[in-house]
Amino acid sequence: MSDTGPTVALGPDDQARLAAAGVGRHRLTPMDLERLATVLAELRRQEDLAGAGAVLPVASRQLAVVTRLVATTPDCLRREVLDLAGQIAQFTGWLHTALGQHERAARRLDRALEWAVVAGRPDLVATVLSFKGNLAWLRGAVSLAGALTEAAGRDQGIYPGQLAYDALQ
Repeated sequence: MSDTGPTVALGPDDQARLAAAGVGRHRLTPMDLERLATVLAELRRQEDLAGAGAVLPVASRQLAVVTRLVATTPDCLRREVLDLAGQIAQFTGWLHTALGQHERAARRLDRALEWAVVAGRPDLVATVLSFKGNLAWLRGAVSLAGALTEAAGRDQGIYPGQLAYDALQ
């Protein structure tokens, strides 16, 4: 961890390729998505070590990149891009929640939910609903918190750990 934040980032070549893909000048590849997923995994690890404030700037830049990709990706990779974009939006929503930035968190989680539904990812839908339930609780909307958490646990086919978390919440 450097004094300026997390050391995880895409290299200049990756950044240029993804920026070009975002404006239709580069064909997005599964390897590009794998690199973005690797950055997300490292950001999650670094958030555990350094806190939400340390990783939010990098996560927000990553969200901006995938938001452009969602708009420009060809159909053959669309589901994969939406899946990754939903994960990144969920993560940035979590970071904003942890920092008490509830309005920003709500917007990121709404976007994450939209992308997770379109990508057909019930596990991500459940996670986002659970996070939205937590956010509602923090905002004092107790009945909404309960309803969202209940909805998160409705699909018994999702990851058992998520179901257990929702039951506790």
